[in-house]
Amino acid sequence: MKIGVLTFHRCINYGSYWQARCLVHGLGSLGHDAVLLDHASRRIDRAEWKCALRPIPDARADRPAYRRKMQRFFEAFASLPLSPRFPLDEPGQMPAYDAIVVGSDEVWNLSHPWYGRVPLFFGDGLRAPRKFAYAASFGSSRRTRRPRPRVGTAAARLRCDFGAR
Repeated sequence: MKIGVLTFHRCINYGSYWQARCLVHGLGSLGHDAVLLDHASRRIDRAEWKCALRPIPDARADRPAYRRKMQRFFEAFASLPLSPRFPLDEPGQMPAYDAIVVGSDEVWNLSHPWYGRVPLFFGDGLRAPRKFAYAASFGSSRRTRRPRPRVGTAAARLRCDFGAR
């Protein structure tokens, strides 16, 4: 089965990297043709890199060490099984799959500073007849405002659109 995995696979974060890598490897070991859906966003790249170069705001940081860490992540990303790259806001450009797995990580966290409220993570525009969630979470939030209508509608459909085991 041709499976795409939608997650935060390009974060400068060891947990995100290993969750993505291991999920795709596990699906492959079960005989599936699995790849990470390689979404792209300049806005998100800039936010991620800014955070990676200065993980503690207002602290004196060893920028050369953080830059080396980022370079090691970029090299590791290049070794991942990736789909053809497509714009995050234009999912129609992604290839079609037999199934798409959303997760793991806080992919449904409405308060995530750069991925929060991206409709694709809620199933909008996924090009697969079958959608599954794997260890996806909303994280924690203190927000009291309601989601934007489009995201709120997508979030309400999660129960119907996604299979879970």
